[in-house]
Amino acid sequence: MIWISKRDILPGRMEAAGSSFQCGTDRMYTAAPAALGICEFTDPVDENATWSLRVFNDYNTGFKAHFPVPSPILFRMVFNVIPEWVPGPFPLGFSFSSQDYITEAVKSNDGNAAYAHHRRHCQPLLLCSSHCCYRHCH
Repeated sequence: MIWISKRDILPGRMEAAGSSFQCGTDRMYTAAPAALGICEFTDPVDENATWSLRVFNDYNTGFKAHFPVPSPILFRMVFNVIPEWVPGPFPLGFSFSSQDYITEAVKSNDGNAAYAHHRRHCQPLLLCSSHCCYRHCH
């Protein structure tokens, strides 16, 4: 599963958003062993936007585990990260996955339906099992 989105951040709040995001991903690191990469970086053209990248090689131990409900990760993100976003849908969002994983992701959070979904029709790829990127870069 690969999820990519552009997220608008409230003006002047990029540093706070990055710091809070890092605390959340620090928790995701141990909670989601199949999360191969979770990172955000500031848009090179728009200083008040980030690009978000999530890469998982399994739905349950990656996608679902990176944002379990309920959990300290959920509360961290809901109370500290999401308030830094400009309200409304993300300006751009894409997912690349199997139909089964997309269906499960939308069941777990209706907001995932807003992404443009690109379906894979073959078996999931086996990717490295190490965590690749957990840093907010700017």
